[in-house]
Amino acid sequence: ERADRPLYSLRPVEPDVQSNERPFDGRVYVMILDDLHVDALRTPRVKQFARQFIERNLGANDLMAVISTGGRAADAQDFTSSKRLLLNSVDKFMGRKLQSVTLARNDQYFRQVDIDPTAPVNDPYDTERAQNARNMLDTLRQVADWLGGIHGRRKTKLLVSEGIDYDLSDVIRKYDAPTSSATTLLNDLRDTVAMTARANVSIYSVDPRGLANAGEDAIGVSSFADQNDAGAGIGLGSMNNELRLSQDSLRWLSDESGGFAAPNTNDTRAAFDRIVRDNSSYYVLAYYPPTSKPDGKFHRIEVKVNRPGLTVRA
Repeated sequence: ERADRPLYSLRPVEPDVQSNERPFDGRVYVMILDDLHVDALRTPRVKQFARQFIERNLGANDLMAVISTGGRAADAQDFTSSKRLLLNSVDKFMGRKLQSVTLARNDQYFRQVDIDPTAPVNDPYDTERAQNARNMLDTLRQVADWLGGIHGRRKTKLLVSEGIDYDLSDVIRKYDAPTSSATTLLNDLRDTVAMTARANVSIYSVDPRGLANAGEDAIGVSSFADQNDAGAGIGLGSMNNELRLSQDSLRWLSDESGGFAAPNTNDTRAAFDRIVRDNSSYYVLAYYPPTSKPDGKFHRIEVKVNRPGLTVRA
């Protein structure tokens, strides 16, 4: 639905009266602005994307909430149809992502090279980086848990993020503490996806970097570590690997929850239109186990359609 615009106004007049005369029948969105994983310099781009979706794609009968992964409650906005309130919340956003792992290790290399050039060059922010990833996944789980109480409809988390900046593929790291290991984060990732499935929530990820490459973050670097020393693996190659891993985390979260990710694109208009289409036409199916007594077994559920040319996402 679109709000009526008076002839004398450039945009619809926000109603000052709320009514429960009719039941809520619009879409449900939670916009999650991942300030823990957005570079401060890309803050304007996040605001631009968020404002674009709210102003262009949010219907008059839709509900949306805005929160950040950093947990700043004062900047959040509870569920509302008011674009004014949602935009006010978006305008308070500020990215505070840590320095890239490669750049952090590069700085560490030059700090210690004169002392011991053979010493391993570790990420000085490793523990904080892992904690930020856990906080982001905790936010996704808590939102899914809360949305689980809304039944009979599809629910959407619109995640604006540059992805987790922690190597989840490196599950054995000698210098990791148990609370910050990649194994723990992988378990958190699986728990997050499981919670979204139980709550019937889909994650749609948008990367504010757009068409990204490693060179963008390396512009201010005068030189990389000597590859013959302990700094091997520090350079544009490792930055490209970081970019790939962070985008993979967005794809995994979105694909496993029934949504999709939109990395490496500047065409957010097409992605936003697709998100609205996904949440405007869908079926809610119920499943009853074959026996009334819990048997502790997993039951495979497969959704099929007879019509050719269709793709099922369930």
